[in-house]
Order: sequence, then structure tokens, then C-alpha cells
Amino acid sequence: MISVMNRDTITLDPPGRKRVLSPTENLRRMSLDYVRFDTDLGPMLLAADSRGAVLLSFQAGEDPVEAGAAWRENREALAGIVDDVQAYLRGEGRLANLSIGELPGTDFQIKVWKAMRNIPFGHTRTYGELASAIGHPRAMRAVGGACGANPLPLINPCHRVVGAGGALTGFSCGIDIKRKLLRLEGALELNLD
Repeated sequence: MISVMNRDTITLDPPGRKRVLSPTENLRRMSLDYVRFDTDLGPMLLAADSRGAVLLSFQAGEDPVEAGAAWRENREALAGIVDDVQAYLRGEGRLANLSIGELPGTDFQIKVWKAMRNIPFGHTRTYGELASAIGHPRAMRAVGGACGANPLPLINPCHRVVGAGGALTGFSCGIDIKRKLLRLEGALELNLD
């Protein structure tokens, strides 16, 4: 069963000016268990609270996520989630039954992330279709922003969200990984090259 709680953190930065922190910035301030592990698509970092996964990040690239100061490495506690992710990336399973912890995000981001979990395995939706599905048919760019801020890119499957006409656009983990994930899931109706 998947449940998500909303938690926005607002800081004063610079003093006197409010700024909503990104989900990753919020997570780095929390007390979490974490583990780094290798997959067929490269190294990943998983973090979880007592309820479930809150961050699953590909670590290749220019800006890998660093563990927060209050994070505790706990391979044993997270072994089941790691096994599920590795099996999924080998094409041997799905991630639909993983528990999700308390995700920091705006109400809009949380709504988009929940809607992404309704995109079936092996299928895609455009940013416009997802915007319509959440009741904001003209908010395609805002949906794209929520996809980019998604702290759980395999569990909230933002790789299944594509541009108009099936174009592979915007993926925080890189278009190459997006293409591989869509191939892994059998979303072959897209022009993936």
C-alpha cells in the first residue's frame, strides 16, 4: 500500500524572504536511513523514513545527491527495497507495492507524483495528459517541474511521462536512462531513438 504525507518546509533565504525548499533539500535535513548500491543502470542512493522510501536517486552525472548530516547508513533495514529495485531494473519485477514515506513537496507536486503512479507499467502519458488528469489541463510546464523535483523517479514513474507526440523530453536522470527504462517496460510504441 502506498501512502504519501505532505510536508512543506519554508526557510527565510535571504532573511525576510520566504523560499520553499526543494524535496531533496528538505530530505537532506531529515533523519533518514540510507544505502548506496549498484544497478545495471549505475549507482543509486536510497533513503527511507520509518514509513518507507523517500528518495531513490541515480548517482551518475554531474550532481549526485549526498547523504544528509543526520542520515544513517543502514543496508540491512533497506535490503528488501534494494532487492526490489535491482529486480525491477533487470526486468524481473515491478515496484507498485513499495511503501512510500513522508514526501516533502507542495500540494501540486504530491498530486502529480500520485498521478504518475497511475500510469500503467509499459505505457506512457504526455505532460498534457497528466496535467488534465489532475484537473489542471493547462499546467503542462508545472507538471514537468514536478516531474523534475520527483524524489522517487522509479516509484513515481516520471520516465513514463513524455512530450507531445511521444518525444523523450526532460528526465532528471538523463534521456539515456529514460529510454532504457521505457524499453525495459516494453513501451515500444514510442520512437525511442
